[in-house]
Amino acid sequence: MPSELHREAIIRKIEDPSVLPESSLHFEFADYLASIAEQGMIQRSSFDPSAIPPEILPNLMIWDVFPPEVRTGLSDIDFRFRLMGSGLVSMLGFEMTGKLLTEFPLLVCKEYLRDNALLAEKHSKPVFSHTALEYPDGTFLTTDKAYYPLRHKDGLHGMLVMFTATTLQELYKPVIDLGEPCAVEDRFRVLPGIALWS
Repeated sequence: MPSELHREAIIRKIEDPSVLPESSLHFEFADYLASIAEQGMIQRSSFDPSAIPPEILPNLMIWDVFPPEVRTGLSDIDFRFRLMGSGLVSMLGFEMTGKLLTEFPLLVCKEYLRDNALLAEKHSKPVFSHTALEYPDGTFLTTDKAYYPLRHKDGLHGMLVMFTATTLQELYKPVIDLGEPCAVEDRFRVLPGIALWS
């Protein structure tokens, strides 16, 4: 059952072809993925988490399609977290490795994570989103996410999600302790290809 704050949250989704990441880590990760892509797509067989630049891993989520035999008809599928970076665990205040996206405890965040992941799969291209969140205690948080479909020979295998966050003030507690936001603006765009930001 959604919380009162979740039901009352003002949520705006805006397609914005000019939105860009605030953190250089997004550009670094995109350049790495472009170097291993085959015909503009990231193949599961080519992706090796141990080869990722070490500064990227704390901010990375790796999702597998669940159930694993489902490669099409994605409206009914879920994603299982194969990896949730340590930096995200610390910032958000919970661990999702081994769990499903439907179990994500931040309800509003879960909605736009899933929506943007399915948009990336629909277009078979990366999706970038910049989300501004306002919380009842006055905290403002912005998050940048880049979603990259991870392919298998017979369809979608999963999703790579690069997640960074910034605040106007220092966070003294994990995001989970802030509750649900009262206002959300998610600016998103489908990128023409990996590392193609212009």
